[in-house]
Amino acid sequence: MIPNKDLTQKDAQWMIENFTPSVQGGRIDGNTMDKYFVPVRSLIMGKPVSRPGCGCHYQAYAAMTKSLFGQHYAEIEAIANPPKKKTRAKRKTT
Repeated sequence: MIPNKDLTQKDAQWMIENFTPSVQGGRIDGNTMDKYFVPVRSLIMGKPVSRPGCGCHYQAYAAMTKSLFGQHYAEIEAIANPPKKKTRAKRKTT
């Protein structure tokens, strides 16, 4: 179960659209930390999280964030794309 019970559809869609495999497998530096890893982790946890103070911790922080995202991907996707309600056509009465 995802720790953030109040994750919005907009935030879930942002994560699915922006935290792509190319970001996850790309360069990990201060820019990608601030732009992707810290926001994704904050959204999943439901509270502000801090960025590692030293670049030597970026790899571990990114790995934990990727793991959190992977563990909760199905729930995030369900929030981002909720099932549409089926409506039945009304019968004409004459």
